[in-house]
Amino acid sequence: MRFLRSIQNQNFEDIEIIFVDDFSKDNTIKIIEDCQKKDKRITLIKQKKNKGTLKSRNIGALKAKGEYIIFPDSDDILSNDILKKCYNIAKRYNYDLIRFIFHRKNKNYINRIFFLYDKSIYPPQLLTFVFYSLGFLKVNDFNICNKFINRILFLRTLNNINSFYLNQYMIYFEDGFINYALHRNAKSLYLMKNVGYYYITNKKSITHYVNKNLEIKCFLLYLNFLFEYSKNNDYEKKMVFHLLQAYINNQ
Repeated sequence: MRFLRSIQNQNFEDIEIIFVDDFSKDNTIKIIEDCQKKDKRITLIKQKKNKGTLKSRNIGALKAKGEYIIFPDSDDILSNDILKKCYNIAKRYNYDLIRFIFHRKNKNYINRIFFLYDKSIYPPQLLTFVFYSLGFLKVNDFNICNKFINRILFLRTLNNINSFYLNQYMIYFEDGFINYALHRNAKSLYLMKNVGYYYITNKKSITHYVNKNLEIKCFLLYLNFLFEYSKNNDYEKKMVFHLLQAYINNQ
């Protein structure tokens, strides 16, 4: 409910709120259905089996009708002005992607380094900001939840990805997967120094109960995708090798 309130309390009201229930076994559906009765902006998509994060997000995106989309996680909170700020900037300057600060307790010092000022990025530097942020810190940009995305860009990106990958069950590395593809297709990126997203630690979430075999499988799928799509670009190949090294070092 805390998450939903942060969406409903946005000072930009012209939004659609799409929940994709990935075959939950708690009372999530009942909670959302009760909220639907009070807020007509809410749409609930019920899945008959668990399909994983990647496929569930894509199902929600295909249902959306707005100009822009955002993929917040249901454990977290959006600042109440972030959608309006992003929309106004995107419309005024025609940005494909806007990235705002992802605040996480005890880790926001990293974000402060990245976002000392607002900055516009265009090709060919876009992919640098997926793997190296400002080009001098080796920190990978895995998060999709702090991105304000042009919906046409997102749909075009999905259309350019081999359906083999889109049909995989991915609950790990799905953010990095989509981030890479989006930045590869985008014509512009805006780095915003505003905090727009607050990560709330949930000890019951999937990130706290790692299925190591599935994690490795998802990572290998992610790597295979990166190698396939970067095979004609030496710079991108180097980025992929860095990613592999970073993952191995963290194990």
